Amino acid sequence: MARTTANPVPPKLTVVAAEDDDGPPTDADIKAVKDDVGADKKGGAAAATRALQDSLVFFIDQYGALRLEVHRSSGRTDCPHADSEDAADYIRSKLQSALGAGKTVTQGAVDAVIQGGRANARAEQLRRQVHMRAANDGGEVVIDTANNSGERIRVSASGYRVEAQGTTLFHRGSGIGVLPQPTQVTAQQGYEILSKFASAHGVRCGDIPVYAIVLTEYLRPGTPHPILELVGPAGARKSTMARATVSIFDPTQNGEIPSTGINEPDVMAAASNRYALHADNVSKLSADNQDLTCRISTGGELSARRLYSQRETESIHVQRPQVYTSITSIFTRSDARSRTQTIALTPPRTGYKSESDVRREFKDGHPDLLGAVCALLSVGLGNLAAVKAQRHYSHRMADFEQLGEAVHQALGQKAGWFGEILAARRQADATVIAEGDLVLVGVLKVLDKWEADTKLRHASKPTGRAIARDGVCVWEDSGTRFTVATTTRWLQAVCQAMPFDQREQPPTSERALKHAIDHRTPTLEALGLRVQAAKANDRNAIVFSRKVAQ
Repeated sequence: MARTTANPVPPKLTVVAAEDDDGPPTDADIKAVKDDVGADKKGGAAAATRALQDSLVFFIDQYGALRLEVHRSSGRTDCPHADSEDAADYIRSKLQSALGAGKTVTQGAVDAVIQGGRANARAEQLRRQVHMRAANDGGEVVIDTANNSGERIRVSASGYRVEAQGTTLFHRGSGIGVLPQPTQVTAQQGYEILSKFASAHGVRCGDIPVYAIVLTEYLRPGTPHPILELVGPAGARKSTMARATVSIFDPTQNGEIPSTGINEPDVMAAASNRYALHADNVSKLSADNQDLTCRISTGGELSARRLYSQRETESIHVQRPQVYTSITSIFTRSDARSRTQTIALTPPRTGYKSESDVRREFKDGHPDLLGAVCALLSVGLGNLAAVKAQRHYSHRMADFEQLGEAVHQALGQKAGWFGEILAARRQADATVIAEGDLVLVGVLKVLDKWEADTKLRHASKPTGRAIARDGVCVWEDSGTRFTVATTTRWLQAVCQAMPFDQREQPPTSERALKHAIDHRTPTLEALGLRVQAAKANDRNAIVFSRKVAQ
């Protein structure tokens, strides 16, 4: 009998859940994990941002702009604007180091550091002075070399030396060049170095004393800076001379000196990055532009609306060296001419040098030229107090004249020697201006006519009633001749005496005449004439006076 075998029945399998396995994650579980990871990342970034804010130094400069103190790996300290790319790159690199490799630094994190620094600087009133290339320090001048170690040149009455980086902060704009170590020279040697340099570039011998002091004044911050105008025919090397002149004290990285537009926005932009302002091959300057150069020379506040803002403005105090080149003089207005020193250049007699040779020669001689200017500035600072006490200075560029006197007296010239040079230059300028200014032509013609009319002479100063009755009176007192006339009489006479020219119409009112004469006061003073307003029996009058030979 056959045996049969039953198929085995497989046991039932029971799924037992492990303690650490709750099944596939749900969408909510995934979102929670992502939120936790994001929170950790945000928390780390926030912590790094707060730590960086605590370590960085933000402050507000004298113009109200936020700046960041940046310590370079080379040891130099810079202070760029907080909103600049330089500051943003510095903050980004610091955040990257704090977060570690592989982490992304967002622009939002950079902006958060800047905003936190701005809030803290305003709350704590953290304000510091920032200078461009040169600064005053207790009566001494500190010049930024802009090299990687932050060295400065300190000029005092006892000499000049290179020193390590100090507490004075300097702004270094884009493209700023490095100054070399100045050669140690005496004042006499320095003057000879500058004389040789100027002569080689076509400066006449008689203009060298003025050119040397213009350069020296440009390294003295806080004083009105004369405007340097280099004129001459085509081929007189005006651009080469301007580039070399500016490069002595404010070079660029590429050796070129950028040309600036003479209007407020362009000047503000250039002055934010450059110590010296330069405009090359200028053919004409409008009246408004000439007035702007006067403000730059004497010192003035320029302001403009901030970009993307309707209420906020940004301001900058501009008092800078200015160098212009042109074929003929572009400064024709009285105020501008009184601040301008014009140097006429002559074409070379021995032919031209190649551009590479000219640049190489300047580079080789740059330490000597810088040392020469520092040496003259040093003796000028040492002799300045004595010069100020010698006499009264009435010209608006008195600081420039005093420094020139201080330097040249230290070089052995007599007291007043440099002042006489400037007075002769002002008179020559005034004569040229007067010949081309139709209002001045009319005023001077009337004045000469009245002074020569014996019927208008008085033995002594007449009363206001007599002046008002006669309209014009002339008298002398202690070697000074006075000519006074009512403003109405001046207006009638000047309008009749002015040459006819459609480009310049006679004044149409007493106020217009008074304004025209006031505007030309520096030219009149250079011609030996003083003018002032007066009253004659309750009528407006104008008085001219000048010294007469005894």
